[in-house]
Amino acid sequence: MAPVIIILIITFLWTGFIFSNSLKDGESSLRQSGLVRETVERLLDSSGISYDSSRLEHIIRKAAHVFEYAVQAALSVCVTKSLKRKMRQGAVHIFFFSLATAVFDEYLQLFSGGRGSSVSDVLLDFCGAVAGFLVINGIWSLVATIKSKSAVKSAAVK
Repeated sequence: MAPVIIILIITFLWTGFIFSNSLKDGESSLRQSGLVRETVERLLDSSGISYDSSRLEHIIRKAAHVFEYAVQAALSVCVTKSLKRKMRQGAVHIFFFSLATAVFDEYLQLFSGGRGSSVSDVLLDFCGAVAGFLVINGIWSLVATIKSKSAVKSAAVK
């Protein structure tokens, strides 16, 4: 049971991280994504890839939404699997948790100076959750398949 509690705590800490990003004022948020943009620009420049700097910042800001919620959903899948729950049931809870977090996240931004809320960001967050859910389930299934094939080979050798 201890690993489940640890994963659950990490999931709630991650959700707190999401909310903390929403509580940053517009200037702090832009500064944070600007630092990421500068790092990506250095990588692109060293690779000789051309780009539009303002478009790149927009892409980075939207990718952050997807990433935050993909991680949250992946952690939620780990909690569900650790509790030995059926994934079909768990999926409903995971997607509800992600959607509720996304809606509240956008609501919080109404109270952060220089920020606003956006339905399209909620949809983007939810897409990130779906992506995280699918990726971690795919990995989990692959590992389970490899383990079962390994167990069959071990049994055949004995």
